[in-house]
Amino acid sequence: VWDLILLYMHPIVLLMAFSRTW
Repeated sequence: VWDLILLYMHPIVLLMAFSRTW
């Protein structure tokens, strides 16, 4: 179950970190 959550959260966290640098 955790693998699925991490798989879904990873792109979101990456997007948030990416938008923060802009």
